[in-house]
Amino acid sequence: MKVRALDHVNIRTQRLAETIEFYTKALGMSCRPVPGSTDQTRGAWIYDDDDRPVVHLGTYEARYPTDELMPQGKEPSRGGGAINHVALECSGYEEIVASLQAANHPLAFSNIPSISLRQVFVEDPNGITLELNFRGAAAG
Repeated sequence: MKVRALDHVNIRTQRLAETIEFYTKALGMSCRPVPGSTDQTRGAWIYDDDDRPVVHLGTYEARYPTDELMPQGKEPSRGGGAINHVALECSGYEEIVASLQAANHPLAFSNIPSISLRQVFVEDPNGITLELNFRGAAAG
């Protein structure tokens, strides 16, 4: 038995439209309704460049199979809690940085030439820190 990969991240948000706009416009990802629905007012899936759904978005009104396991009356939160950040493998460093800067998103940068890695850190509208990883010769 093996865990092969991280499949997706689920974000519950009170800022669904703003969050969809961030992932699609600032990061260039695509968005579709939750499978089986045509409505994006309670949830949506954000897809990467390989057409994998990697971020699932839902409002606090949306129901999840695990809701019965969660404490009742849980308040909506900001940020990642015990999760420090979510990392996304990216390409198009200059384009993404320009898009994020044009939208006035505060950014932090890291460059690790020994492993050919450039990183950009940004918060989504829910206060979740994203680590955007750019690998390859251009990272040096």
